Amino acid sequence: MSATTANGTVTDKDYPFTIDNSPKPAILGIEDFPDDTIDIFGTVLFKENIAGNEGKVALYLAADSQSPSYLLKGSKSYEGKSISWKYSDFTGSRLPRSTWGNREFLVKAVASTYYGVTATVIKTMFDNTMIPATGSGCPYP
Repeated sequence: MSATTANGTVTDKDYPFTIDNSPKPAILGIEDFPDDTIDIFGTVLFKENIAGNEGKVALYLAADSQSPSYLLKGSKSYEGKSISWKYSDFTGSRLPRSTWGNREFLVKAVASTYYGVTATVIKTMFDNTMIPATGSGCPYP
């Protein structure tokens, strides 16, 4: 920025600023269903991309919170600044509770913008009917 006085004196000053185009992912919770399945749901806030899709979300699960080894469950592109997602959007079906052996598990959502900026959120999931546990040996669906 430059400022000039009435007598012609010029002063330049730099003012740094940051433009944050990071997506804002969130994992909101679990919904139980009578058929002994669950669906995990969340949201992502993207900055607008006037050229097309705002970004994509990749969803991962891990059965061991002590040394997680994440398994990609799917990835999906989205048009819109404020999107909602659920596990079944990525896999085509809900998560069978029996597959996870009624133990806690980790959910990781990675949101990437059209411009390549990424943000990750990880959350340990279980509900009142699931017994929190750690350790391996639980098969992935």
